[in-house]
Amino acid sequence: MKGVVGPIWMLPDIESRLGDEQTRQKILRVSELLENEPIIGQDFVCIARKTNVSTP
Repeated sequence: MKGVVGPIWMLPDIESRLGDEQTRQKILRVSELLENEPIIGQDFVCIARKTNVSTP
């Protein structure tokens, strides 16, 4: 679960920025710092993957 409030979504060309490892690390670091700021807010996102499970 990760915090999703912050200014990162406003960056132009976010996909290409995330493709560059050095830039991606900087973006992730800023995101980590912001998610610990209580004044920013408490919005979260969880990502899960459904697996094919057969039941007997």
